[in-house]
Amino acid sequence: MNIRLTIRHMLAASPLLLAYTGGIHAAECGDPCTVTDAVTPEIQLLDSSANATHWEIEATSDGSTFQIGTTAAVEPFKIEDGAASNTLVIDEFERIGVNTAAPAEDLQINSAQPAIRLDDTTVDQGQADLMMTGSTFIIEGDTGLDLLTLRTDGPAAGIHVDEEGNVGLGTIFSDWNLALSGDGSIFMENGNDDWLVTNGTTGLWFGNGVGPAANNGKVKFNNQAPDNSLVVEGFGSGDIGMGTAAPTASLEVTRTDGTAQILVDENNGTEGLRQLFRLENNGDPSFVFQDTSTGADTEFRLFGSSDSFAINHITGGVNGAEFRLDRAGNLFITGTLTQSGALTQVSDIAAKTAIVAVMPEDILDRIQALPISSWQYKADAPEVRHVGPMAQDFHATFGLGANDTTIAPADMASVALAGIQAQQQELEKKDEQIAALQARLSAIEASLTK
Repeated sequence: MNIRLTIRHMLAASPLLLAYTGGIHAAECGDPCTVTDAVTPEIQLLDSSANATHWEIEATSDGSTFQIGTTAAVEPFKIEDGAASNTLVIDEFERIGVNTAAPAEDLQINSAQPAIRLDDTTVDQGQADLMMTGSTFIIEGDTGLDLLTLRTDGPAAGIHVDEEGNVGLGTIFSDWNLALSGDGSIFMENGNDDWLVTNGTTGLWFGNGVGPAANNGKVKFNNQAPDNSLVVEGFGSGDIGMGTAAPTASLEVTRTDGTAQILVDENNGTEGLRQLFRLENNGDPSFVFQDTSTGADTEFRLFGSSDSFAINHITGGVNGAEFRLDRAGNLFITGTLTQSGALTQVSDIAAKTAIVAVMPEDILDRIQALPISSWQYKADAPEVRHVGPMAQDFHATFGLGANDTTIAPADMASVALAGIQAQQQELEKKDEQIAALQARLSAIEASLTK
């Protein structure tokens, strides 16, 4: 093979040493130096300084490869036979072109599907591919999955990261860690139930499916909503405020326009009993009503215990309540019961058992022995008085009622009825006696007139 070598080196005063591996000769020449000879296709560039690296330019004996390497068999540059024109080009602006004679950027790769592979050859091996497919730029991991996909025909500033690390999607102006332009949608996919967060024309939506157009938002924030429409307090409390920036309870609803209210609306088309509100507590749960215009002494509490429901004013538990209804249906109140209609008690024979007739005359005798007084309740105003027996005396006299501190109105009325019956019987006896006396008197008067 004939080799013609022309070398121009920058240091004209220093000769260039050429060595031919065929061993024919070594030559020194000035600048320029042209050598033509038929030798083994290899040129060595020998540096005669100590510990220097010697380089060689060679072509394989079959002409299939051109390469530049060292005499230590390190080959950093290799071109194989059959490479196309402009496979590698470095232009006068130091731009590198692959498969192009006119690179327009520092590095330009022309191919049907250009790609660059980054391969980590250390122990923790991994690789990533940067590639173009049509109008799509893809970063692909070593599992073959797309880690990042960008469209080349997408909008300006598709992804922008500023000097502070703030990320803008669709915008180059980002004062936050993440800023989204346009409708600002975020789609989250887990393969089972997909979620969408989107900033629509009317506000922010959280939902699944296709977004606000389908009216399927699970959580919605209207862009006209007032400040502090929903606040979740930090510092470990997790208190939720609606209309307040500083909630003081697990859930606080605050408004200043007279419209604050809570509505639980069940719209099931089938009529039926349903539980719409529930309070649970390790102890007596309570519900508080307070008129803030007049102070704390207007506070009422609704209590529920294991055996009673009660209403209490300000303080005290279930047993000290002004109103208490137990699970047996017994109602206890500490004040006056006032009704505009009739006060009735169940007296149905079907609701009764152990029915025994009473002796009215015996009841009348007990009535005569029953102390009856005029008195006041301790809670009554000074001018209010009542009349009647004490429950202890009534219970001891008749043995009626559940205890000796209360009197059932029906028992008191029935005792009075029995006494009236006994008096009626006595009146009837008196009438019979009077009639007999009148008959005797009439007979006497008749005998005297004869």
